[in-house]
Amino acid sequence: PGRPLPPKPQPTRRLTIEREEWATMSYFEDEKVSCLLLKDVTADFARDGLIITPMMDVKDATCHYALEFHADLPIEVHELEESQMQSIAGRWGSKTAGGCHINPEQWAKNPVYKFRLLGQRPDRARVSVTLSRPAADWKKQCVKDPVGSMIGFYITPIDLRTKKLEYLPGVTFQTDFVPMNEVSTPPGFYLEVLDDTQSYAIVPCTYEPGKKGNFSLTASVSSNDDDFNGAA
Repeated sequence: PGRPLPPKPQPTRRLTIEREEWATMSYFEDEKVSCLLLKDVTADFARDGLIITPMMDVKDATCHYALEFHADLPIEVHELEESQMQSIAGRWGSKTAGGCHINPEQWAKNPVYKFRLLGQRPDRARVSVTLSRPAADWKKQCVKDPVGSMIGFYITPIDLRTKKLEYLPGVTFQTDFVPMNEVSTPPGFYLEVLDDTQSYAIVPCTYEPGKKGNFSLTASVSSNDDDFNGAA
């Protein structure tokens, strides 16, 4: 018998997996079935669960498929709708690296992402937002200026009629600025549904202005009422 064919090259992923993050992928070597075995996966290892993305190695190809899960312990599986999770690649450039809100005029120059919860007031939803950056691209800047290169983000309501961006003490949510390559909203964080004239604005930034480079922003939403038991 001849030797088995080597696995096909794996396709380029749409989402960026950082070096410090865990990820694995099955081989694209069979047109009918693909199987991946994860050993010794514990609840502590994946407290927020795992994201599994089925795909084909040919772009724009379509087909029907069945996804099966088998585990030694009971599991919960549900599809995460595209409207409940969005990931955006962005960049702080020469005109958009405004730094934190200490300088309001500069801060308003940062990239701004509109974020709306679709529902009826006074509904609310648990929201998770994560700002990350590629470690390799930022290594030199972080070594040269570790404080100025720290990252964080703001979430604040804006009036859609005026679209004026303001830092509102006691209203605007602000993460800590961290020297790491990722920062997120705290566990149990939630936002309330705003009226039709308002939207939330997410403002990612570095601590000091002028720090140029790429970043990614990911937001996911859970509207399950059970999630809010005990939430502040």
